[in-house]
Amino acid sequence: MFRVTLSLLLAGGLMLGLHAQPPKDKPKKVVVSEPKELKDDKDFAIQGDYEGSIILNRGEQKVGVQVIAKGEGKFAVKMLAGGLPGAGWDGKSETTAEAKLGEDGAATITGKTLQGSIAGGKLKLKDGMKIDTTLTRVERTSPTIGEKAPEGADVLFAKPGDEANEALFKGLRGIDRAQRPLFWQSYSESTADALARARPLATLFAKYPA
Repeated sequence: MFRVTLSLLLAGGLMLGLHAQPPKDKPKKVVVSEPKELKDDKDFAIQGDYEGSIILNRGEQKVGVQVIAKGEGKFAVKMLAGGLPGAGWDGKSETTAEAKLGEDGAATITGKTLQGSIAGGKLKLKDGMKIDTTLTRVERTSPTIGEKAPEGADVLFAKPGDEANEALFKGLRGIDRAQRPLFWQSYSESTADALARARPLATLFAKYPA
């Protein structure tokens, strides 16, 4: 009887201890419509694409690193042999690691074979053997931006600045149509159209009876 009572007391104490723990705060969601809104965000300052080169037995080789923000100061790091995607990477060769942001604003890279740090747009990388290099953060843009469409190409969007084009991209950014002054008009301009579309209340009640 004493053993059973003691077991119940211990189990009850454990349950009370578990319930007494304060709930963990959920990570805050960040919603932005322009990258410039994140200029002071510490994670945003670390994530991105980095380019550089390493010296191997066969000579100098271009290398790219992608730093992917996971939230709460944590990052996934991918080193790509040959360069970044679309700029030399073969689509296969990659080495992965993790990074964590410190109080000083720099991120420390740790992995099975890679170590290093990220701060101020520079990524220092070592593997304890041949790799000892510093890569620079790059902002990549398509080389075809602003160029004329090829002959016979289908135009999917209106010209830059046109109403349809502007409405589409602002809608994709989450800006509601009602928040765009471009679509506003005075009451006097809308009165005739509103009256033309208006219908008697009897018609409404007949269509949607209580």
